[in-house]
Amino acid sequence: MGAVQAEIVGDGGQLCRVFADALPAPSPCVDAAPGASVSWDRQISVGIGAEGRASNRLEVRSALGSEIVRRLNPELDTVYVPQGRLITGPNGARGWVYLPETTTQPPPVVVIPYPGKTYPTAPRAMTPEAVQMTLNGGLLVAAGYAVIYPDLPANAEPSAGLADRILAVVDAAAVDGSIDADRIGLWGHSFGGWSVVMSAAQSERFKAVIAVNGAYNLPLSLSAMSPHQRMQGDNTIDAISGARWLETGQAGMLQSFWSDPERYRRGSPFEAADRIAAPVLLFHGELDFLGAHAEQMYAALVRLRKPAALTYLFGEDHSIHNPGNARIYYEQVIDWFDRYLKPETPRSSPAIAAATPPSTPG
Repeated sequence: MGAVQAEIVGDGGQLCRVFADALPAPSPCVDAAPGASVSWDRQISVGIGAEGRASNRLEVRSALGSEIVRRLNPELDTVYVPQGRLITGPNGARGWVYLPETTTQPPPVVVIPYPGKTYPTAPRAMTPEAVQMTLNGGLLVAAGYAVIYPDLPANAEPSAGLADRILAVVDAAAVDGSIDADRIGLWGHSFGGWSVVMSAAQSERFKAVIAVNGAYNLPLSLSAMSPHQRMQGDNTIDAISGARWLETGQAGMLQSFWSDPERYRRGSPFEAADRIAAPVLLFHGELDFLGAHAEQMYAALVRLRKPAALTYLFGEDHSIHNPGNARIYYEQVIDWFDRYLKPETPRSSPAIAAATPPSTPG
């Protein structure tokens, strides 16, 4: 019967083999990354890095040192990866800011808020290995924008003082002159989409807004039905899901619409459309369940003669997955922010959010 053995992490993070009895003598420890394959006879390990660009390198480690035997997409090693800086300010204002690699003046800033979310450490969405097609802050940093992720802990009424809470983080980041707090954009998805339009109705300091698949008229969420469930006849499921989200979920209404309709009105950007000054670009996934919200919000802004645009992303559900849609989406996102936050920057094409014809062979 063989000796009972186990592997443990020893000093310096090395992987060591130990035995239940004194014989045979313990094998020497091996320098091994998490998840690596180990040859105890040859005293080597073969593995990949744990995070960032290191996760695209195959490395052999031994007592003689380490050697990278394979690199995936080595050209990406030269790409600038922004590092988050913690922001703190008065009254608990807190968040993370990311700055472009080089700027000749303080860059405009785009805030990516999500009510109820806080970031004890730097947002994972900004790490190179994160797969994030719907709100990729790194692409905005590459386009010359500062990006801020604010802490927005839950409060008694999600809409109460929302813009002020966001602006407190922006102003704290601007204290050292590293960002331009007079050129602020907002970008949000889902409940974050609701938050950016709601914030625009509370302050004129925001100069451009982009919202993706948000809920803008809260009572309407009771009837928000996805095409999938509509075809399956799941009417009751949709109604129950909408009520749950409104009353006990993110929307934080805490009671039915009929018990306190004014609370719902205060939390609905649609009701405050006449107070929105910033240009608003709305995106809607064709298969998402919030289509009526986007259309109603867009119609309100058009009726009020506010600068607004609505883009449908066909084939998409609540998030963005299709590479072709992602290309069109980010072209319009960057064009919209460039138009209203960088008006001095020449553009090769008009910054509009009109429908783009499909490509054709040839």
